[in-house]
Amino acid sequence: MHKVPSQIFRNGAFFHKKAWSNYFAGITRQPIPKKVKGADRSLWLTQELFSIKQVSKNWHELSVGTKTISGGRFLFKAHRPSTEPASIHLKSSGSEIYISFSCEEESQQYPETKAEKIARLSQYGKDELLSMCVGIDRGVVTPFLLSDGKRFDYSQTQKDRLKASERRKKHYQRMMARRIKGSSNWKKAKEKARRCNRYAVYTLDEILPIRPVTQ
Repeated sequence: MHKVPSQIFRNGAFFHKKAWSNYFAGITRQPIPKKVKGADRSLWLTQELFSIKQVSKNWHELSVGTKTISGGRFLFKAHRPSTEPASIHLKSSGSEIYISFSCEEESQQYPETKAEKIARLSQYGKDELLSMCVGIDRGVVTPFLLSDGKRFDYSQTQKDRLKASERRKKHYQRMMARRIKGSSNWKKAKEKARRCNRYAVYTLDEILPIRPVTQ
């Protein structure tokens, strides 16, 4: 425990206090801490616990830890240019680590201020505002369904690959059932079953460019 920076415990205490504050305010249910074996792990790091430097055009290096306690270095590929974030989230899923953060960026796409937006939208009536908005429903059978009747679906190739990925997942799950829980071979089968879910997650990012199908 002494090798863990004190800021990690402080950040954990922050979420703990926030959960109980939401409970006493009637926003959420009572938090119940429990240990989930094999679940994904996440860690919130504030600015004093990491540094990011660009090593090439798209690749960046993340250094984790403090001056006295080093947590290692990781290479990650940025999807688009960004400024230095105030905090980051590290998520461990199997043998992979995902880095996510939000940051402010200058954009000329929406030059209006908040007051200007309110003034512009207040000129329209309720029916006009509703006609300008589109609701999106995330479903299982239909990935994305819009309130105007359009839906975004997988291509036939993607559907075939998803079915094949699901068959492989069930195959590895059966292998897990036949092996001793916690053994090295059981962990290998579990990791392979986990990897079968990656294609479904990555495919969601490709749905919107697919042409919508009108119901």
